[in-house]
Amino acid sequence: DYDQVDARLLNIVAYGLNVDAWSSSWPDSIKRAALKTAREIQSKKGTVWAVREVLKALGQGDAEIIERVQRRRYDDGNRFDAGLIWSDSANQWATFAIRLKQPVTEAQGRLIIDAVSAVKRASAHLLYVDWATAQLRWDMQLYWDSGYTFDLISA
Repeated sequence: DYDQVDARLLNIVAYGLNVDAWSSSWPDSIKRAALKTAREIQSKKGTVWAVREVLKALGQGDAEIIERVQRRRYDDGNRFDAGLIWSDSANQWATFAIRLKQPVTEAQGRLIIDAVSAVKRASAHLLYVDWATAQLRWDMQLYWDSGYTFDLISA
């Protein structure tokens, strides 16, 4: 039972289990959640299920995984849509993005990108993590400290 393991030993246990998505800087609660699902994630690595389980372990279980993110050419007459990636190439079938429902700092976003990259299918490309739909309520308790980004964190 990973809830009973001494917190000082969690990193060693993760190393012994060859946990792919891991950071020694995570809080103990996230480390324990990652250990609980590590064996099953290893057996289903490369699936959307594994990506979803990693997101759950990181406290983002309600995140939306958008597969086959559409790319549009700059000159094809489409109106701007934040759900589309604008580029010179429209042929990107093995792409996906993650839309979070909770705001994250840029450091947390990078951690999510690293964890997802460790368990995603090798041929799939994570384009970005978006938390623009996560609403911050302005209640005079939030201060701008440049730790949060406005919307996208590129992968």
